[in-house]
Amino acid sequence: MKVLLGKNKGGYIDDQKNLIFLGKEEFQIPFNISLRNGDIIKLKGFNYIVSSGVPYDFNSVGIRGAQIINSKDSSSIISASGIGYGSIVLESGIGSGALTTQIGKAIGKEGTIVGIDRDRNTEMIVRKNFKIFNVDANLEFHCTDINDYDFDSEKRVFDAVFLDIPDPWRCLRNIIGTVKFGSRIITYLPNYDQVENTVLEMENLGLYVLETFELIKRNLLVRKDATRPDSEGIMHTAFITIAIKKTSQTIQI
Repeated sequence: MKVLLGKNKGGYIDDQKNLIFLGKEEFQIPFNISLRNGDIIKLKGFNYIVSSGVPYDFNSVGIRGAQIINSKDSSSIISASGIGYGSIVLESGIGSGALTTQIGKAIGKEGTIVGIDRDRNTEMIVRKNFKIFNVDANLEFHCTDINDYDFDSEKRVFDAVFLDIPDPWRCLRNIIGTVKFGSRIITYLPNYDQVENTVLEMENLGLYVLETFELIKRNLLVRKDATRPDSEGIMHTAFITIAIKKTSQTIQI
């Protein structure tokens, strides 16, 4: 699909229905008009530009259910995960699929996301966002708690694991056996005590904890002779922890 991007918000274009969806509003596109990337559309006094949907635009364009992992965090998580075309990954706590969309773009049509979430509405929302952002990766959705998922029967070995759940330390022991040596388990947590419990359990289970960090994004208001940092916006979102599965071998050199 194509999307609409504006200064304050965005939307998407359904070519089959010839409709623009902007928030909760719908606008009919005249059937004699063909929209192209780069076209400007004026709606209710605001200018929007037509573009191909990319995951970075999820904040303003994506369909939301649960709270999302925003682009500044998800792009860093993908970069740190080491995944690429054809990877097989596990993601728990999918929510609206903002990170899932980033993952899907990275692994492509030969890749697979095993998605676990307790909300059965999640799958519908994520698949809709896959269409908006032109994601063709395979999604295997399981409506369950990750602590109830049968990892013993999981035949595949994951190239990466992404956990956006409140208590990831509880499921780590069951997950480790399904992760390749040298691959990464990444958690996303808002509070210090959650991070502490997670990192201590990672170390207890023999994972190599590479780092824990947060990212701060500050936009600029660019105006002639008056450019300055924006005084609004969310600063803290969550803490990202990256751990790597070790082998049993230690080599002294």
